[in-house]
Amino acid sequence: MALIVGLVGCSRDGRNVLGIATGEVKGAVKGTVALEDGESPEGVTITAKAADVVVTTKATADGSYAFDLPYGTYTVTAAKSGNRK
Repeated sequence: MALIVGLVGCSRDGRNVLGIATGEVKGAVKGTVALEDGESPEGVTITAKAADVVVTTKATADGSYAFDLPYGTYTVTAAKSGNRK
């Protein structure tokens, strides 16, 4: 399984990527997951973990996924039933 992650935008100063004051510090992570055997990645569980945050989502049929997350450092993993991480 291949996991491609892209950081779309984040801010440390309480502003979103458009510069609008929000009072929250958030970022967006978008990526694509692909299975080596060519099987559809739909339903692959993508998990982003930090010290105090755990967020999960499912990949779509084309393998895309996205998270909106508080600012921080995350470990992102992908797993599909019957497959190893």
